[in-house]
Amino acid sequence: MDNQRFILFIGLTSLLFFIWSTWQQDYSPQPTDSVAVVESGASEIAAPKDVPVAQKTGEAAELQQAAPETPKVKSKMLASSQRVHVVTDNLDLIIDTRGGDLRQVDLRSYPIASDKLDTPFRLMKDSLPNLFIAQSGLLSDAAAPDHYALFNAEKTEYELTDGQDELRIPLVWQSGDGIKVVKTFIFRRSAHTIDVEQYVENNSSAQWKGRQYRQLQRTRPDGSGESAFIYTYTGGVL
Repeated sequence: MDNQRFILFIGLTSLLFFIWSTWQQDYSPQPTDSVAVVESGASEIAAPKDVPVAQKTGEAAELQQAAPETPKVKSKMLASSQRVHVVTDNLDLIIDTRGGDLRQVDLRSYPIASDKLDTPFRLMKDSLPNLFIAQSGLLSDAAAPDHYALFNAEKTEYELTDGQDELRIPLVWQSGDGIKVVKTFIFRRSAHTIDVEQYVENNSSAQWKGRQYRQLQRTRPDGSGESAFIYTYTGGVL
């Protein structure tokens, strides 16, 4: 008798859950996407993560990675500037000089389907739906480029050639008061990882101290037809 009651309880609980889930899908307000296309072709995304500003001490140096604090949600435009095309043995990607973002990444060794061997899988992109990009920047109480800053690139085309084991792509940002930052993307043969170095050269009369942050910007996956109570797992990001 106790087992029958337990089974009936589980069945009733499941039924109430599915009724609630269906009601949410049919009558609850639909969530709005965190990225919206505007007329200029840019997209609205969350702002950079706000962190307490650093105190002015120390000297110019290569910065080590530091995680920012929880962000305050704001509205900013995903602007675009010069596009830098990079090809390695494993990757075909786009870097944007606006912020030095990774805006598009194709995996050359992984086709999108078994019958489309010449079409690589697109891991990251800066267009809807499913926008997914990688950003980085510097945080300081002095002049420093965040992921809205405009960098300069020496070239717009780079390729890891035969016999070359490493490819370095520098982007340069300069302030009006003597601060120069070189953000360098480093690609290595047979690797899918991408290293980022940020070097600060201080030619001003004041001391400079800061730290770097790295973050991913991603829209909520298209959930049409799904329950508003349950979201599909789309995979972890590291």
